[in-house]
Amino acid sequence: MRETFKSFVNSILPLPEKEWELTKHSLIEKSYSMKKLLLLQGEVCQQMRFVISGIARTYFIDPDGKEFTWSIHYSNPQLLEKNLFLLDYHSFLTQTPSKLYIEAITDIKVLEMDNNFILSLYEKSKYWNQVGRIITENVYLYTHNRTFSLLTLSAKERYKTLCKEEPLLMSIIPQHYLATYLGITPESLSRLKKSS
Repeated sequence: MRETFKSFVNSILPLPEKEWELTKHSLIEKSYSMKKLLLLQGEVCQQMRFVISGIARTYFIDPDGKEFTWSIHYSNPQLLEKNLFLLDYHSFLTQTPSKLYIEAITDIKVLEMDNNFILSLYEKSKYWNQVGRIITENVYLYTHNRTFSLLTLSAKERYKTLCKEEPLLMSIIPQHYLATYLGITPESLSRLKKSS
């Protein structure tokens, strides 16, 4: 599992062996079963999890009890895109209570890194500081594009974009989660699928 993370980091910035040695023993391998809640609303997010395999989601529940899937996190060699980091970035960075839940949709395997470890790594290493900055920039771009899509595209346009960009993802995510990710009801999603 650690080798998967090493390959990912290498794809961002060539990873010197001494930097890997500084890090690899603090990466904790964990497995979680389907439906397991990894973060509850009101908890402070203390772990950054790197998804090795499986699918999870970040979601919140509005005051009326309606669920909204904020993000889907996955690692699958058949999928073009990857959303590998599983955490509430706001809570993790500010160390304040989360407004989100994180749930495993399938059984998942992850590598966990503690917040204190990551902060100490940034202080000790220019290399990891740079890698952290690049990852954070990519998370910002993902969040920007997701928010912009929700604010500017119709439900039909969001559905068509997802079908075009990640058709396999459409087939492996349960429909009720997919609907809340697109910001529509399961009934609306069924209508969109029939009309396509």
